[in-house]
Amino acid sequence: MKGKVDSAVKFSKKSHSCHYYLEEVYRPYDHTSVKEVGFITPRLAYMLKGSCTIHLPDGEVLDCPENSVWFLPKNKPYRAVWRANGYISFYVVEFDVDFISELLPTHQVFKDTGTLPLFNALFKSREDGDDVKALKNFYSLLDVILPLIKKDESKKIDSILPALNFLKENYILPIKVEDLAKMCYMSQSRFYQVFKEITNTSPIDYKNAIKLADAVNMIQMGSSLEQICERLNFSSPAFLRRLLKKHYNKTPKEIKKERLHI
Repeated sequence: MKGKVDSAVKFSKKSHSCHYYLEEVYRPYDHTSVKEVGFITPRLAYMLKGSCTIHLPDGEVLDCPENSVWFLPKNKPYRAVWRANGYISFYVVEFDVDFISELLPTHQVFKDTGTLPLFNALFKSREDGDDVKALKNFYSLLDVILPLIKKDESKKIDSILPALNFLKENYILPIKVEDLAKMCYMSQSRFYQVFKEITNTSPIDYKNAIKLADAVNMIQMGSSLEQICERLNFSSPAFLRRLLKKHYNKTPKEIKKERLHI
């Protein structure tokens, strides 16, 4: 997959981040993803050219034709079948805003949303280097899309908010699940059960995903692996390389190129 990067911007603090880019993928014939993939942050995508069918582990199939918008939640794997005569292209908005990813846990596709002008405006403002306008356009897009997304009201995220906040701000530090449970006034076993139900991962894996995402951001900003290990408390550059290969199937050099290629 070839990423054609229009922009990347990080705003506010660690709990608010957003990247925008244009994907162009050459698919002269029907192509099925080699493996199931999932992302550590939620994503919105707008199919500009070509089409895609998303196959979920439970057997559900979602069709994403041209001019459709699809929402990809955090930590939820899927397999894609791409169809096009030549290049497929689509906008991608990768974001982490408060706890949207925990509240919106399912893949969804929307048609006839009329949001192409909003996606165009978002990317145009970034091309112009107007970060303030880009942020405004991003939230205008969310205002339209979020009400369309089915929410899982049964998940009581408020019960683990103290732990989520702590992890987002202190992911560099050694953390015990027992201490996180105490913050939420739960037994350790109950906390672990609720946390995994809401986030689809364990507390430690959740923390490590944030830490690894920060490492990726530092690579894209030009930091060396040695600097990243010192800043984020990874044991060694070799260990960090293995983690990046395991979670992203990319080398540090490939990760850096992916964002910097215009």
